Amino acid sequence: MTPPRLSFRLEDQFGELHDSAELAGLVVVVLGGDRVSRELLETWGPALVEAVAERGAAEQVRGYAAVDLRGVPSFMHGMVRALMPRERELRVLLDWKGELARRHDFVSGRCTVVVADRSGVVALEREEGAPDEDRVAALADAIARLVGNAAR
Repeated sequence: MTPPRLSFRLEDQFGELHDSAELAGLVVVVLGGDRVSRELLETWGPALVEAVAERGAAEQVRGYAAVDLRGVPSFMHGMVRALMPRERELRVLLDWKGELARRHDFVSGRCTVVVADRSGVVALEREEGAPDEDRVAALADAIARLVGNAAR
């Protein structure tokens, strides 16, 4: 059986296209959710970025938030983009068709964490609630191991 791969080609809130095929050689982390999960994504993101940086792995990792927006009418796309963070370092992938969300079973009101190794193979996929110190540390350790294992 072929292992699942993290695959996406989505625009962010600034209209810039992000393609997983262009991330070969990096560990990729996607924190996925829906409109109900916004607060979780906003707390998991910074906590995980800090924890990965503390482990010296930040340079070899690319992280994104991804929001399942299927069902949002096209005339509201501009308003949705305007509600997203304005800081360019906070990229949010806009999954208008719900393709990434369906592929990785995003759960409403939860944060779905998908981590792919440097070859794009999904190494970790799990659903999370609110982050706490132990959960963040365990996830950051797993990401650091992927970076370390890939470098060997």
